[in-house]
Amino acid sequence: NPHCSLNCKKVESGTSDVHTPKNSTSVRNIGLLFGQAVARELIPISRDQMQNDQLAYKVDGLVSSANYNSKKSVFILFINGRLIDCSALKKSLEVAYDEYLPKHTHPFVYLSLFIKPDRLDVNVHPTKKEVHFLNETEIIADIHELVAQQLVGQNASRTFAVQTFSGANPGIPSESLLALGDQQSSKKRTRADAGDAEAEEEAIEGQNPSKAQKTAKELAYKMVRTSEQRGAMELYLNSGADKSSSTAAADDTDQRKPNRADITALTMKKRKQRNNLNELTSVCNLQMLIDSN
Repeated sequence: NPHCSLNCKKVESGTSDVHTPKNSTSVRNIGLLFGQAVARELIPISRDQMQNDQLAYKVDGLVSSANYNSKKSVFILFINGRLIDCSALKKSLEVAYDEYLPKHTHPFVYLSLFIKPDRLDVNVHPTKKEVHFLNETEIIADIHELVAQQLVGQNASRTFAVQTFSGANPGIPSESLLALGDQQSSKKRTRADAGDAEAEEEAIEGQNPSKAQKTAKELAYKMVRTSEQRGAMELYLNSGADKSSSTAAADDTDQRKPNRADITALTMKKRKQRNNLNELTSVCNLQMLIDSN
């Protein structure tokens, strides 16, 4: 009820968190609670179908235009003065906005329905947050058509917020300011090019050695190297080849060195040779003993 004042604040707090003035309007209260960006884009809708025996309802509300969209969905529905949640009506109205709003954005919807009490079924939710009513599908389709008619033609125009130029003069049009800025930038570029040309001429004539050195440093990247020193890539490749050759030589040296197994085999061979010599000496002695006898 916009005609009643509402004031909500925390306990022992001197300031109000929510405040609406007395004898206000629905648009003004929505602007205070949800922001002026929403209030500027609201479209009033109204339809009275109480004389229709099949529908028998009345609706008043405010819906956002095609110029407004939000990532958070705001759907406020009152039925006979009680805040109710109706997911079917919410989805139907979002479908009506699909061709006007960007993807993954939602409109602002505030509706107030009046339906005869004998057509309501309130025994749906424990807290009476959801209700069903007679001819629910037909009423939702009728509200969908009403909102769609209000949105027709909204896609033909759009409203955008424009930031004012910081150095703008109220007496000078914005087109003149843009043209003036282009002229100034072109003059600066012309002066810079003329200064570079003068510096090159002075460097060539030898009138300004410091500028000549600076110009030479700046143009060094255009020069080609003619020294006999090999490049870094050649040094890197040759160093890699040297490393590989030294590694191969070290491997050959390692192969020439006898290992422990070879030394053990040589020792055993020498021992066998000594044993054979000792046996041969004893045989000779035995032969000499036989001959002497």
